[in-house]
Amino acid sequence: MPIMNNPLPPLEKARELAFENSCKIHEQNKRLYDQNHRKLELNKRDLVYITKKSDISKKKLESIKTGPYEIIEKLSDVSFKIKLEKGKIDIFHIKKLWPFKPP
Repeated sequence: MPIMNNPLPPLEKARELAFENSCKIHEQNKRLYDQNHRKLELNKRDLVYITKKSDISKKKLESIKTGPYEIIEKLSDVSFKIKLEKGKIDIFHIKKLWPFKPP
């Protein structure tokens, strides 16, 4: 039985090609993300609005944000302890927070 020529590139070459393609796609996705990303620097004692948990359940004229509330502790660059009404404390991700700007 004769040995057929393998039409596929050698395994190492295929791995290099896959890695290069993966890096290209990663850079492309990073550029798209960075275009729309808003960088926030929030610290303890800052006032923030909190976006409501579900945009689907909101009523027509209901506000999307509530607050302002005070940040009582910065747990990480993306997690914050917030003091809510009646002394309740909850943890929120930075995606749910908007900085308070007085009128």
